[in-house]
Amino acid sequence: MNFLSRQYNALVGEAQSQQQTPRDTIQRLANRIDTSTLPQDRKAAVLGLKGLSKEYKEIVGEEALDNLLLTLSDDIEDSSMVKVVLETLNNLCESSSKDQPNEIAAIHARRIIESENHIGVLLELVGNSDFYVRYNALQQLEILLVHGGELLLSKILVSPTGVGRLVDLLSDSREIVRNEGIQLLISMTQKNSEIQKIVAFENAFDKIFAIIQEEGGVGGNIIIQDCLQLLHNLLGYNVSNQNFFRETSCIQKLTPLLQYDPGEKELAGYVEEESTWKDQEIRNMITILDIVRMLVRPGNINTENNQKVMQQCGVISPLLQHALSVEVPNAIRAQALCTVGDIIRGNSDNQQLFQRILITGTADDDEDGGVENTKMVPEPAVLVIARIAVGTCPHEVSADTYDIVRASANYLVRSYLEDNFDAKLAIAATFNPPPQSEDGSQESHQSIGSLLVSVMTMPLTTDRQEVMRVWHAANLFSLLLHNNDVIKQLALKVVVTGDDQNSVISLLQALANQATFFSQHRGRDSKTTISPESVLLVALLSALSVWMYNSPPSVSQFLQSKSNCLFIVELISSQPSAANNENSHIFVERGIGCFLLGLLYELNGNDGSISSEELHLLFHKRIGIDQMLFCLSKLNDSHELHSASSMFNPVVAMDIGIHIDSCFADIFRSHYGYLRTVLKQKPNALDLQKSMARQLHVPGNTASLVPSRGPSPAMDSTISPEHFSNSVPKSDYDKLMADLESTKSQLNDALSQLKQQKEQQQQQPSPVSLRDTDPAADKILTTKLDSANNSILELQSTIASNNALIKELNIEITQLKSDNSEMSSKISTLTADLNLLSVKKEEPAADSETTIDRINELEKEQEDLLVLLADQDATLKLYRSKLRSYGEDIPPSDNDDDDDDFDDEE
Repeated sequence: MNFLSRQYNALVGEAQSQQQTPRDTIQRLANRIDTSTLPQDRKAAVLGLKGLSKEYKEIVGEEALDNLLLTLSDDIEDSSMVKVVLETLNNLCESSSKDQPNEIAAIHARRIIESENHIGVLLELVGNSDFYVRYNALQQLEILLVHGGELLLSKILVSPTGVGRLVDLLSDSREIVRNEGIQLLISMTQKNSEIQKIVAFENAFDKIFAIIQEEGGVGGNIIIQDCLQLLHNLLGYNVSNQNFFRETSCIQKLTPLLQYDPGEKELAGYVEEESTWKDQEIRNMITILDIVRMLVRPGNINTENNQKVMQQCGVISPLLQHALSVEVPNAIRAQALCTVGDIIRGNSDNQQLFQRILITGTADDDEDGGVENTKMVPEPAVLVIARIAVGTCPHEVSADTYDIVRASANYLVRSYLEDNFDAKLAIAATFNPPPQSEDGSQESHQSIGSLLVSVMTMPLTTDRQEVMRVWHAANLFSLLLHNNDVIKQLALKVVVTGDDQNSVISLLQALANQATFFSQHRGRDSKTTISPESVLLVALLSALSVWMYNSPPSVSQFLQSKSNCLFIVELISSQPSAANNENSHIFVERGIGCFLLGLLYELNGNDGSISSEELHLLFHKRIGIDQMLFCLSKLNDSHELHSASSMFNPVVAMDIGIHIDSCFADIFRSHYGYLRTVLKQKPNALDLQKSMARQLHVPGNTASLVPSRGPSPAMDSTISPEHFSNSVPKSDYDKLMADLESTKSQLNDALSQLKQQKEQQQQQPSPVSLRDTDPAADKILTTKLDSANNSILELQSTIASNNALIKELNIEITQLKSDNSEMSSKISTLTADLNLLSVKKEEPAADSETTIDRINELEKEQEDLLVLLADQDATLKLYRSKLRSYGEDIPPSDNDDDDDDFDDEE
């Protein structure tokens, strides 16, 4: 080494004495690498370049990079030379603040990667037994990966044993080499699926778990987190790796890691009494939970198989232990709750297993003169989880970070209820709250259904935790009601204590009262803060919309009180202040209010205290139909609606802002277009549409009655011959007309009798009121009059419906006739062309073959038009037959015999 130093100093001294520039010195050193025959001289030159490579990076790269690469390949057996060359190359490729220009390191890295054999040499050096050679080769691969990742990976992939040698680093006995290998594999497997597959099939899973076990599992240092991150990269969005992971029984190896308890680890010969989690342990556990969730992610084709294996190997039990322990950090509790939710979501077997799980809790009973006895009470796991979601925050837990635990518990309950009708029905059957206890503390004695109802109807405070309780309760309540008529009927029968504590009101009215209160007591919302009342107003309006959707009985009960409708009108018509006019949540509130009001108008059966005519008048006088459509449009375009999802969102969990329930978002998206059409209709038109629905026996939502305006010949319209076959036949129509005449006759007779009675009363000395007439006769007349009015209304509706259908048919016939005329004209033109071409066909011509081809094309086109014309003639005959069945005077067509034959077939 002293010899090398003397050589370097002599070289530098000689250069300085001759006043040479750094470039001249570097050129001389590069030339010496090529021309020297002694290894010591070449090594001295490389050492000189290494010393200059940081300060004169650009010049060394320009003058000596190719020489260094050639030396590395030629002297690959000389470990000391290889070490110096690798260190010099690493200096050239490492970025630093002194680089001018800044991208010079990237340029050098690109040249190195593009060199023909260098990556192959590097991969060979990774297998070298010398520590420094292997370590520096690994460092160079990491540096090159930063500057040219995709190109480097493509070079590594073409090497037959390159990836295998990198995976072998996981078994290296030297920790620093092993750890560098882990870091390199993490970088290589982030995005490249081919590298992921090769690494996985090189037995990487077993080696990773071996390192985790050797380093102490979850209680280990940061190397555990690195191993878990590598495992996450190998499994993420890689179906083949996930299959291989499951088939090699690696999912079972996750269970012992999940069972970690910091209070059980031994340190210095004793067991820790305090169960405290260190920061590194928290990060390690959260990474494991991320891996489990990734394997059962909704939409993954492997999810169902992975869910089954996890249930069999007992993954749920340790997850629930972490989720329910108040000593576990809230970040782990939240992730554990979400993980259980993903394992049971959409899987009926796992949901039933979760339903049978009992959690042993404690309950305090005061007996024998106030002596407190503690009993261990087993409770269903879903009840305990629901209590976390909407119950009070335990005093042992930090309230500042408890929101994410609440949201995660909500997600788990939703996952349990997804596609689980029996579970929803079981919860709905317990909606009625139990009697209020003397101390007002009844939360621990309530079922899930009664707990949701109690929380939604409790008086509001400004405490954040109370606001989040109500929000989550409304969210779960909406999920129970969503597209479930049976549960909506059960909810209509629920009664709760009124405001005066001595009366009871329906749950629907109680929620409407709560929404009215929040609407009237909203604070001043700014661009940065939103009042609790606004948050809960949106939640309750969304829940009410889900309840009203496609449920006329619910609408009828809601409209029993005019105030329920008027507060929504007031909410929509109230103008926000100038400061709040730009706030999106203002439009969200008004948009949901418009949607709810539109549902009330659409489904109103006119059996409440407010009629459709009154609602329609409110639209135009108090709000304006344009304003309602504008509010609906703003809601449809809002970020809040687009971000609504049934998946767990930690941002929603930590933010008390305006968030739209996913159930409301679903019905709004599906019903938005049709509701805009409904709002534009007048009450009589809407009633006619409902009448058509009853006559045509159209199942489901009345939205299916909106006629499409597609081209008539294509028969894309909702009004089709099939619909006419379900409408009122001519015989029934005649019967209705006869009944109407009979009813009119009876009504005239009754009126004549009343008139005669009045004339007789006027001739008597003492006046007798109509009340003095025979009560039985009066009752009979009144009944007949009501019956006649009902018959008239029904008949008018039927006549109006038939008139509308006849009008549509006439439009269809007009269009068909126009199309027939066009096709007849085309056929005439084609016939003339055919005649002309036939004449030409007989004449000798140079292009006779072309003429014959043209004739064949025209003949085919003529045949197609004739077929189409025949189809339209058949459709016209059908329409004329239908119109005649409704009593229309339809003149005979040109082919009247065919029409008669068609009628006979009908």
